[in-house]
Amino acid sequence: MLVLKNELDFYDFKNEFMDELNDLPNEAISIIFDSLCELMNNGEYTVTDVRDYLRFQLQVMSLNEIIDSYGLDFDGLEGDELIEEIEDYLHYYTILLGRFEEDGETYFLFDEF
Repeated sequence: MLVLKNELDFYDFKNEFMDELNDLPNEAISIIFDSLCELMNNGEYTVTDVRDYLRFQLQVMSLNEIIDSYGLDFDGLEGDELIEEIEDYLHYYTILLGRFEEDGETYFLFDEF
């Protein structure tokens, strides 16, 4: 459970933050919810805190968007090797919440640098 002075289950979470999560598939929303359950489990957070996190700190980017945005050079790497390198990079510089695939594209969920 995500505890925000009120307990929210997954469906309550989706309904409360529908505007912030509107373009994300259920798999991504589930990753975010599970991560926030771990990070915010002490009940000291408000709905506004979560809304601000979703709007201003959470990043959702494709593999290619990350490479282009951060000027990364992983020439010669493809597929799982490239995904692993991107994950290592994100683990080193930020908090990686997870990744998901949609329409054959890999997306990463992470905290803003």
